[in-house]
Amino acid sequence: MHNNNLFKRSFRKNVMANILLTGVSGVTGRTGVNVLGYLDKLVSPEDDVSVLQHEHPVDLSLTRGRKRTSLISSLPNSKEYDVAIHFAANIHTSKGRDPSKYHEFKRDNIDLTRRVCASAFYVLHASTDCVFSGNGAGQYKESDIPDSTNYYGATKAIAEEIVGAH
Repeated sequence: MHNNNLFKRSFRKNVMANILLTGVSGVTGRTGVNVLGYLDKLVSPEDDVSVLQHEHPVDLSLTRGRKRTSLISSLPNSKEYDVAIHFAANIHTSKGRDPSKYHEFKRDNIDLTRRVCASAFYVLHASTDCVFSGNGAGQYKESDIPDSTNYYGATKAIAEEIVGAH
């Protein structure tokens, strides 16, 4: 059964939702929106969709011509959104062991996640298997203890904790 109101059914029935999307200009966000068809499954045509604009231009065709789509450049300080679909991250793993770059990973993966959680009642967060070193048995579970070998994985593990506590 195709469900156009997956989130709405869980917390509000037949009410327009205010949705925040982050990271849709990145590889993971584009894949999540296009290949998995998140917008068609999670957002109805009546919903307001805000797309957080960062350094890279956002292709609004990802929102499939929805009339209630807007670009925002900053997040509010209050719970303005019903749901946030949070794909944004600093994934530059080639710089992930450079101590001078830690502040960038912290800003993009930890601080932004805190702000997204402060802006939305519900948060769907895209994480990474890089929270694990790869030195274990391989079949990791959410309950396994993260042991990342770089700042990307370590900061994403902290972001998971932030969302989990939200």
